[in-house]
Amino acid sequence: LLPYWYSVFHEAYRGGLPVMRAMFLEFPDDSDGELLSMDDQWMIGSALLVKPATSAGQREVSVYLPGGGSQWFALDTLRRGGPSAVRRVAVHTPLEKIPVYIRAGKIIPRKMRLRRSSKLMFFDPFTLTVCPSASTGGAEGEVYLDDEHSLAHQTVAAFAVRALTYTSSVDGKSASLRCHAASGDQGNYEAPNTVERVVIAGQKKAPSRVTLSAPSTEVALEFTFDAENETVTIKKPNAKISEDWTLSLSF
Repeated sequence: LLPYWYSVFHEAYRGGLPVMRAMFLEFPDDSDGELLSMDDQWMIGSALLVKPATSAGQREVSVYLPGGGSQWFALDTLRRGGPSAVRRVAVHTPLEKIPVYIRAGKIIPRKMRLRRSSKLMFFDPFTLTVCPSASTGGAEGEVYLDDEHSLAHQTVAAFAVRALTYTSSVDGKSASLRCHAASGDQGNYEAPNTVERVVIAGQKKAPSRVTLSAPSTEVALEFTFDAENETVTIKKPNAKISEDWTLSLSF
């Protein structure tokens, strides 16, 4: 999750919002009124909800999901948090697990290869996890990029902010994921990293075709469908994260 953390820290640097956020900051209109006093779960940025076990020997936690379970996806399985009417879910918490949920309507950038240090991850490709909104079928996210060690992002604008936008047609027969420059991005950094995998959650059926469109090229891509977890995994787009491109899905 380091690419997501890095992007959220850039958001904090740019706009002042904290990296770790009280629940009421992201959900000020929550109707249950629990969030003002809630101090045992929080948000990381606007997309990740965290609820750790905080007592010795605790093996289960009760997670509050604003808007209902259908608005959240478990980070480890990408299954929905539950039905729309369910706002509290009990989650088993062995020592190795901290419950984390992705907010529907968000896209999370990740690097999945295990390394001994973050420095060794610099050239690793990205995995994009797309969690569409239950109401609109869309999702969005950002990836902040720079050289990760110098002040060139300040001195010579050596940075880039890439926007990720997922949209789905009203009839559900098509969808697309677009990578493009974020609004107001004034940077000039060209990252070497590619996207090696796109995982789309909340999918009831497999697409019939997936294509990658980039300047001067269009190629068909391989994909798999996991019916149990309701995910579509698109393999090896190999598109650069710093370039403009579109993934198109036909159902």
